Amino acid sequence: MRFSKIIFSVGLICSVLTALTVEVSIKGTVSRENNNAPLEGANVVFVSETGEVFGASTDVSGKFNLDNIPS
Repeated sequence: MRFSKIIFSVGLICSVLTALTVEVSIKGTVSRENNNAPLEGANVVFVSETGEVFGASTDVSGKFNLDNIPS
């Protein structure tokens, strides 16, 4: 019984540590409000709960991609 509790605890700790290292990406498109035309060169900024700042600029199609954002 004690051995199974230890195995369960180790598995739980490994699961939590794995979840902490996951990174996400945010993708989207910025367009003008009046005619939905793509907005080239717009700055997109994401500020995490810890205060880290991530940013990107839109391309000619108004698309942006923020990579490697910690979950």
